[in-house]
Amino acid sequence: MSTRWVNIAPLFEHHQEETAADLKRLYNETCIDSVAFCCTLVPEANPPLNKAAILAERFLKMKELLKDCGIKCGILLQATMGHGWTPDSKSPFQNTVLPDGNSPYVFCPLGDEFLNYIRGQIATLASTEPDFFMLDDDTRLITGRGGCFCPLHLEEFKRRTGKLYTREELASLIKTDLNIAAAYDLMMQDSIIKLAKVIRQEIDNVNPLTHCSFCCCSHDAHHAANIAKALAAPGQEIIVRLNNGRYCSEGTRNIASWLNRTARQLALIPEDVIVLSEPDTCPQNRYSMGATQLNAHISMSLLEGCRGGKIWITRLGVYEPKSGEAYRKIMAKYRNFHAKLLELAPKWKGVRVPKTGTHSPMQYKGNGLDWGSSVLGRFGIAYYNSKHPSSVSMISEDAELLTDEEVIAALSKGAVVDGIGATWLTKRGFAHLLGAKAVKWDKPIPALEVLNDGSQINAKPKTEMLVDVDPKAKVISTYHSRTAALSSETAPISPATIYFENELGGRVVTMAMNIPDALTLGSFYFYNEKRKAMLIDLIKLVSDTPFTYHTGDAELLVKDGTAQDGTRILAIYGVSMDTVEEIPLSIPEPPTSVKRLMADGTWKEIAITQGDSGETVFIDTIAPLDTAVYALN
Repeated sequence: MSTRWVNIAPLFEHHQEETAADLKRLYNETCIDSVAFCCTLVPEANPPLNKAAILAERFLKMKELLKDCGIKCGILLQATMGHGWTPDSKSPFQNTVLPDGNSPYVFCPLGDEFLNYIRGQIATLASTEPDFFMLDDDTRLITGRGGCFCPLHLEEFKRRTGKLYTREELASLIKTDLNIAAAYDLMMQDSIIKLAKVIRQEIDNVNPLTHCSFCCCSHDAHHAANIAKALAAPGQEIIVRLNNGRYCSEGTRNIASWLNRTARQLALIPEDVIVLSEPDTCPQNRYSMGATQLNAHISMSLLEGCRGGKIWITRLGVYEPKSGEAYRKIMAKYRNFHAKLLELAPKWKGVRVPKTGTHSPMQYKGNGLDWGSSVLGRFGIAYYNSKHPSSVSMISEDAELLTDEEVIAALSKGAVVDGIGATWLTKRGFAHLLGAKAVKWDKPIPALEVLNDGSQINAKPKTEMLVDVDPKAKVISTYHSRTAALSSETAPISPATIYFENELGGRVVTMAMNIPDALTLGSFYFYNEKRKAMLIDLIKLVSDTPFTYHTGDAELLVKDGTAQDGTRILAIYGVSMDTVEEIPLSIPEPPTSVKRLMADGTWKEIAITQGDSGETVFIDTIAPLDTAVYALN
């Protein structure tokens, strides 16, 4: 039995009746259709405490209290290997060993004694006949850990490759030898699958039809589908929960970066897998995550392609029922809104920020600096994250993550590449498709970037240098130096931006400057109205397809696409700290009428007018963290 909207709840010794009443309310008033009771099984004490026996008794009590409600009652295996927290009394099983030799309180999934302990725990919990299981994300070996180098894994790697490495040797080799790294990465996946098969076997012994889903962590996402298949009941949906929580977030400007993280994981998971989001409010109160932020997380995840969520709004550590009241109210208010977003299931278009569906085992690192997170998601230029080629791609440091085939596909169409992206592509042998090589800057610091029409933009950026420029390339702007701040005399020192039509038929703009990697005073060489206007012109230069963009200076993230029923859809996210009341937009095939999706799931027409430059101006209010969804006619 699969689940789509799962609320995580505690198995308290007391307050069972109150907890059950709350879950009934969530089921009746919000999108929640399931509850997964939190079971932390990581071994403690010697011999290990039989936690499952205690938790099973409490689960049966909650099942009885909820039997006439209609909500599905499942079990979250919140910790098996362990998240790293050290108990007062330790169990003696083999711990994982990190690349640096440290050994956190996380158990190695190859240890037979540990697996036997887990086998018994799952058997006990399965005997209660829950509607479903969900395996949580302590079952990872890469994210936050970098692998396991314990004696069991070193011996297993010897069995696979024929050579016994020391921890130090293997930890070094996986950074430099692609074949060793690939074999090691596969061993990490197989280690978790071994644990997954033990769990599945014990569930099958009671009921082979009981479903089990999987919660992945970001850098292990390429393993998620295979692990989820090992856990799922035969013939049932494969379900993976993404690692895209936003708890403890301090503001709105990281929304684009969060969407990038979400999209990168989605690209690594096959499209036939059902993906859930992670609206986690940890530690389940509003000092960590506000109710409006929770609603934005759910809404934006659905629009990005998630089909439900694993929701943490019930206080787990202690009984504090009032902490989540605001969560419950906003989820009830937007219940029909969330349902409508699921129906829309839009396909986005516009400017593409490329993602890859292929994982390199040596890339245990961040997402790479990307245009969507840094620029497009603040300028209001409609973009989307995708592994599928499109008419124009925006490439930066994330070029390191793309395969050669993906790079060629992008550069054979339209592309805008910043300095750091051009540096990576130069190192990889693609400079001939850019029209120049990008190398480390070694000239005087540029004071100005001068365009061919004579207009100027301040230029004190982190920049690369374009050299060996192809004679067929067109220089669009040039870096200039000046001897003193008040001097009117400047001298050209290097091309800053070029346009090139390459041998594959691609139209490519290459910029020497790097897009901003942080919001500092030094980043405002990019965050200004002239740079935004220049960037829009550059995208038009390489794009075959018109695109939507916000013509004002409000910080907005804009998505443009088509719902599965054919309706043209715009989504505008409030990533600014301002409330915006007029939104001028340049829209291909401007609409004659616009409706906004309201909280109750109905559509309400909004006023639109024409701006001085021909833009369509939405007369509507978008507050910080709003997800405004519009239907255009």
